[in-house]
Amino acid sequence: PVMADHLSYVIYTSGSTGKPKGTMIQHRGFSNYVTWARDTYKVDPACQAPVHMSIGFDATVTSIFVPLVSGTAIALAKSDHQDAPELLDLVSPEARYSLLKLTPAHMDVLWHAKDMGIKPESFQSLIIGGEALTRSHVAVWREFAPDLRMINEYGPTEAVVGCCVYDVTDPALFEGSNVPIGRPISNTQLYVLDERLEPVPVGVAGELYISGAGLARGYLGQAGLTAEKFIANPFGDAGSRMYRTGDRVRYHEDGNLEFLGRIDDQVKLRGYRIELGEIEAALLEHDAVSQATVIVREDQPGDRKLVAYLVAQANQQELREHLKGKLPDFMLPSFYVWLDTLPLTSNGKVDRSNLPAPEARDDTVAYVAPRTPVEEELVAIWSEVLRIDKVGVHDNFFELGGDSLQASRVIARARNFLNLELPLISVFDAPTIHEYSLLIQTHRQSQSSLNALPLVRRERSQGPIALSFAQERMWFLEQLGLVQSAYMTELAFMIEGELNFSALQSSFQSLVCRHEILRTQIVPGNGQGQQQIKNDWEFSVEQIQLETEADADFRETIRNLVNASLDLSKDSLFKVYCLNFYAGKTLLLIVAHHAITDGWSASIIASELEALYAAHCQGEEADLPELPIQYSDYAVWQREWMTGER
Repeated sequence: PVMADHLSYVIYTSGSTGKPKGTMIQHRGFSNYVTWARDTYKVDPACQAPVHMSIGFDATVTSIFVPLVSGTAIALAKSDHQDAPELLDLVSPEARYSLLKLTPAHMDVLWHAKDMGIKPESFQSLIIGGEALTRSHVAVWREFAPDLRMINEYGPTEAVVGCCVYDVTDPALFEGSNVPIGRPISNTQLYVLDERLEPVPVGVAGELYISGAGLARGYLGQAGLTAEKFIANPFGDAGSRMYRTGDRVRYHEDGNLEFLGRIDDQVKLRGYRIELGEIEAALLEHDAVSQATVIVREDQPGDRKLVAYLVAQANQQELREHLKGKLPDFMLPSFYVWLDTLPLTSNGKVDRSNLPAPEARDDTVAYVAPRTPVEEELVAIWSEVLRIDKVGVHDNFFELGGDSLQASRVIARARNFLNLELPLISVFDAPTIHEYSLLIQTHRQSQSSLNALPLVRRERSQGPIALSFAQERMWFLEQLGLVQSAYMTELAFMIEGELNFSALQSSFQSLVCRHEILRTQIVPGNGQGQQQIKNDWEFSVEQIQLETEADADFRETIRNLVNASLDLSKDSLFKVYCLNFYAGKTLLLIVAHHAITDGWSASIIASELEALYAAHCQGEEADLPELPIQYSDYAVWQREWMTGER
């Protein structure tokens, strides 16, 4: 006989967060959800229920089985309907629907139904899941159909469709832009815990853990990943488990949960860790924005940008001003792209892989060519920094995709080309070529800036060299015994196919010989730190063979390598590891202290390493141009620039 612990089905996740995983759902969890949903959603047997999503998406458990066990007919779509015309063909104006399961993106598609004869009383219940439900999604529907029942249903595949629900009433009652995900369903326990698996107070964000009847057996053929995600439940009976969702949530005072975003939906950009969901939520708080999603794009190698995709009636300037009051500058998108609708996957979620590349400039701004020598120099600088061929004198630097780091590069190039020193804030105060050239003219006339000190190569000495101010700051913190791992940076490449390790070793030796900073240590001297360049440095790449293929072991090894402490005066601050882990694949991991490298350096290392490796594989030397200066030249220049009258 079929027992409660027997397998009901295996369903694969979309793979949007990594390798697709086959989640094994048992009959106990399946029947618990369907029974609860039948009693809670109270499907009317006299009405039908449309099924418009792929059966590979577990939302169809609600669409198919809940109506059927309630004695209600279901209407099957001929295919997966995601765009407006086909979905609206399925829900005809003449029919009445007891239950419609859909995603927030589908709600916007279905909104067109009001122009096709769909009446407010056509639907009894909308069950919304799959993505975060926002206040703006609910508001338009509440106005159109005030008596419509809308239920926000939250649940990962690992907990059978839905494990937490919120009956949506008045959007004005919500805190923030997201609708609460509510309370647990029957036979389900939810915990909001910190990194030590301790419960957090009401109002404090933590990771959501799920326990109870709906928990999956685990992942098909992935015992290591199952052990990592399904852990012992310290709050339940002996042998009970709980699932770590990776979702950030918090409790409201009324006991309802609010979804805040993914813990792993963070990106590291410009030295900051950024939660993309936080930017999306801030955009959706603008009354003219109905849909928003934010991603990081790298259309130019090494040039990663935040791009916001919107269905909105607001212009870019309005949105930038709106976000400036809510987010720090480093979280402001570089580009804004307006769409009629966001592209969807077959599961009704935003298809980020099909979001178009942003345009480099706003066509609504008339192009005006440079008219003076200063404007010509500035156009050349902006074009190089922003990687844009055509820049007009009235184009806004930040609307072209510029950010604070690129603004500092403009300042550096202006110093060299125009023999002028201006503060970083000047780019923000005068963000167009025309405005900036006027600012330069004003500074020259008032003689408020001194002639710039040229940055040139210095004579080499055998002794220590002064630190730059950034290096001195990190050295000082190390003397205080503070956590050093915060200043470790990493760069990783996946290598497939046969690896010529000898050529790789030679390539890194050449790279280290080429760049003095990669063979530099910071040593004490005269009560302060100093750069000590090692001229006879023999560099080696360390090979590591992992004992198992478990994903958890692989990640733990990387964490240990990245977080290993270094002695700035004794250890190499530039380390390279080759991790051989399965199927002939190798992960090349470069770990360096921030005192010798930064985010901009990553693209230099990558491009030069590629050229060196290709040459060494052929037994040749790479044809790389000679470096005009080294980092020590910059450190000495910076010290001189900030002393005396300057």
